[in-house]
Parts: sequence; C-alpha cells; structure tokens
Amino acid sequence: MITPSYLRTFGVPLLAGRPLDEHDDRSAEPVVLVSRTLAVRFWTVPDAVGRMLTIEDGEAPRQARIAGVVGDVKHYGLDAELTPDLYTPVPQVPDVTAQWLNNNMYWGVRTDGDPAALAESFRRALREVDADVPAAAIRTMNDALGIALDKRWLDARPLLRTDLAGEPEELADLGVAMAFDTV
Repeated sequence: MITPSYLRTFGVPLLAGRPLDEHDDRSAEPVVLVSRTLAVRFWTVPDAVGRMLTIEDGEAPRQARIAGVVGDVKHYGLDAELTPDLYTPVPQVPDVTAQWLNNNMYWGVRTDGDPAALAESFRRALREVDADVPAAAIRTMNDALGIALDKRWLDARPLLRTDLAGEPEELADLGVAMAFDTV
C-alpha cells in the first residue's frame, strides 16, 4: 500500500511502465507496481507491464493490471534475500486489508532540509490528523542505514578480534576479501 510519492521519496527506480499517480483511485482500473524480483519470476521486466494478476488480499480475490516494474527494495535488512513485492495504490486497497495495514504503517517524508529538525513538526501534523496514531521511532534514512551497517560491523567484530592476530599480509588479504564481499 503506497502513495504516488513512494518511489521518489525512497529513491526506488521505475524500470518499466509507469508510476502510480493521483488518478489511481477507487474508481480507476485496479493497478499495481511489482518489484523486479516478482517480474522476473514469471516474465521479463518489460513483459510484466500490462499483465493481469489475481490478488488475494481481501474478502475475495481481485484482479489488477501491472502498471509498472520497480527496483527491488530490501525491506528486512541489508543481508536479507530480495522478496517479490507488489505495491497497491492506497485508494485501491480493500477495506479489510487497509484496516490491518493502518496498524502496521510506516511513513516516509522527503525533505531538502535537516530531516531530524522536522521530527516534531511531523508529530504535530500527525496528531492533528489523528491523535491516536503514534509517531514513535522517528529517524532519518542515514540513521536507519547506520543502524543496519553497525549491525554488520558488530557481527564481524568477533572475527576481527579472534582470527586476525596474524601477519600483516593476512590482514591485507582479509581487507581485500571484505571489500569484495560487501560490493
């Protein structure tokens, strides 16, 4: 469930087809975007556009046309496997699914200024719309990326402490291996 600004906000590339827009409302033809991983599982990237999918995300299966294919997103961490993802415009999500998603929602806000400086303004705006929606764990994308990278570093520290007490050549070899491993 995404809004038309999702791709731009998170820097997700459109690989084929078209992005979602404000015309993809409840009265329009049901459409979805699919990830590259989903597209190549069944077709090629350009061949996926225009295909019909049956989606079972509500009380009854529904049909939706693939409007576009987007780049893959690692939702569950940098080391996670790529997942076949499907993105539905918010107005076209079935009510029963929207109710569940509303309790499991993340917000993305793009800004030209310091994003951390806008945290309180965002909380205030959200309270004005719905005082019952919490705005917990606000962080910048740089902070989120830092957390993900710190976890990788912490996972590697025991290796560095115990296995690298050897010769400088061994350290250099590991440095090269790590550089290749993380690319």
